[in-house]
Amino acid sequence: MRTIIAPESRTPRSSFSWRSSTKLGLEIGDHEAHMVVCRERASGWEVLRAGRLALPAPFEEAPSEATAAIAQWLRREGGAQPGNLVATLPTSLFEYESAPVSAAEVEGQQSATTAHQLMTELLGDELEQASYDYWVSQSPMGPKLHLAWATRAVLVQVAEGLSRCGWRISAFDLPIVALARLAQFSNAPESQLIVELNSKEANFVWSSHGEPRYLRTRISLGNQSPTAIVAARRRISVATAETSLSRWGVDRHTMPPLAELHEACLNDWLERLSYEIHRTMQFIHGGMPPATAPGVVLCGCSADIRGLTDWLSSHLKLGVSVATLPERGKWLSAEPYRGTYALALANSRHGVML
Repeated sequence: MRTIIAPESRTPRSSFSWRSSTKLGLEIGDHEAHMVVCRERASGWEVLRAGRLALPAPFEEAPSEATAAIAQWLRREGGAQPGNLVATLPTSLFEYESAPVSAAEVEGQQSATTAHQLMTELLGDELEQASYDYWVSQSPMGPKLHLAWATRAVLVQVAEGLSRCGWRISAFDLPIVALARLAQFSNAPESQLIVELNSKEANFVWSSHGEPRYLRTRISLGNQSPTAIVAARRRISVATAETSLSRWGVDRHTMPPLAELHEACLNDWLERLSYEIHRTMQFIHGGMPPATAPGVVLCGCSADIRGLTDWLSSHLKLGVSVATLPERGKWLSAEPYRGTYALALANSRHGVML
């Protein structure tokens, strides 16, 4: 979030800048953390390192323990001297509200006052224990003010835990805002639906030129992750299931019998995901014909299922892709690029004009 500890620390995102050529983006999820280390060059930029860490316990249950593990991991694997980083926390920690407002209420500096008034109405005395962020979106119906907040104590725990190893949070950006930035990496940044696929949930963000315009968060896709479903139904280990889905998945061009088996195992999950994307598109565009609707960009751990984009494209009659690297960028890390790292990569590009 832009507001880390105190409201007076708020600065516009566009004014943020790194003080060195090396930048570290960190995504802290419910069960895993992902990091990307970038280096600026005159000709572009390079990803030097990327990695993921399985957390010792779900983040929400033990934030201090998880933060300590992440801090040591960054020190050991980050490949950069401890310094500034941009981080996002799990979407599950945040609450979201939006409200229609008049143009006068969000004109100039008035938006900060309006946001504070609405937050006071929502939280009352509990506002002192929360940290919040806001943004304004425009629609044919008029402007809308979006609010997101999290418990201040959790943000402090993460900031203090990382600082013990020399890492300073330059920004706690909202995961929703970081997701919206991914649209800047695409061929059509003016309008994209970004879908983050976590282990059991999905987050939907309609992004226009890198700014969030509409969102749906924590949409359940079932009680188990795709990996866990395949592991249970095929009676194999979770690690084997993960490898099988990333290497063969539901892509019938690789190993048809195995792809058909995976599709049968994941039928309910696939149908639910397809339905939720279709439902979101209908709401945003009011029944716009599929051929004229914007594309869908996937990221998150389940975006790495091979053949998932083709399966969704054929069922939705829409262009579906996995979040790609921005232009003028090179991926030099030994860990191959996957949609899993998209959010950490977006954090590493925070404040950089693409």
